[in-house]
Amino acid sequence: LEQFVALNDKLFGQRGFYEREMAQDVRVLGHVAHVWSTYEKREREDGPVTARGVNAFHMLNDGKRWCIISVTWDGETPAHPLPGRL
Repeated sequence: LEQFVALNDKLFGQRGFYEREMAQDVRVLGHVAHVWSTYEKREREDGPVTARGVNAFHMLNDGKRWCIISVTWDGETPAHPLPGRL
């Protein structure tokens, strides 16, 4: 946990990080779900969009709640634009 905090302070300590979800695509089968969450990022809450991308969550329902099993993300680039459905 301390390493995570130190890394993020190094990356974002001198500038802001505001992420807003733009769209969500959820697919569920039984106790398993995959969530695609499209985001846009700003360095100030009211500033211009500096990046867009997709967060991907794999989730499992333990019978009481949804638990995040893994999460990864990738940013939009000219070679990999966001697909229309996201």
